[in-house]
Amino acid sequence: MIDMKAKPELQVFPLRLLSEKTVKPMIDELEALDYVSQVNCRGFSTVDNEEYKVGWIWIEIESDEDDKIKGIEEICIRYIPFGYDIQKGRFTKYRVTTSDYLRGQVKEE
Repeated sequence: MIDMKAKPELQVFPLRLLSEKTVKPMIDELEALDYVSQVNCRGFSTVDNEEYKVGWIWIEIESDEDDKIKGIEEICIRYIPFGYDIQKGRFTKYRVTTSDYLRGQVKEE
C-alpha cells in the first residue's frame, strides 16, 4: 500500500468573482513559488459563455508555516484588492477513491 500523505492547502475565496485576465497572472506568480506544488480554481461561465469568472482558488503547499502563507497573502492582496477569505485545510481530493474505480476513471494494474 502506498502511503500518500496529504499536503496542506489554502482556500482563497474572493469576496467578488475574478475575471480570467486577473486570475491568470496571479496563478503564474503563485506557481513560481518553490513551496507551492499545485494551484486549482473553480468558477462559472457567464450566461453568454463569453467569460469565465473564478470564485475559489485552492493552493497546495509543502508546509503551512506562517512565512509561506504570508508570501501567498501578499500575492492575494495585489490581485484581490476588494478582499478575500483564506482558510487552511484540505479542500481537494488527493488520492484515488472507490468512486473513481466505479466510474472507470482508474485503470487497474
